Amino acid sequence: MKLSDKTEELLVNLLALATTVFLYYIYDYWTPLEEFPSSWRAGLLEAILKYLHNNKFGVFLGKGTLLILSAYYIYKIIRDFSKNK
Repeated sequence: MKLSDKTEELLVNLLALATTVFLYYIYDYWTPLEEFPSSWRAGLLEAILKYLHNNKFGVFLGKGTLLILSAYYIYKIIRDFSKNK
C-alpha cells in the first residue's frame, strides 16, 4: 500500500513533533552519565550534554531549541493542512 506524498509528509511531521515533545517532557528527568566515556568523541558529546543539563543557560538553550523545533513542525502541519490542492 502506497501512501500519498502529502500523507507521508504529514506522518513524518507528526512523528517529529511527538519526538520533540517527548524529549522536552523527559528533559528534567534525564541525567548525564557519571563516568567519562572511553573515546574522545563520546567524551565530547557527554561534556556537551552535561553543559546542556547542569547549567541554567544550557537548560534554557536545550529546552528553547526543543520548543522552537516543536513550533516549526506545528507550523509545517498547519501549512500542509491549509494548502489547497
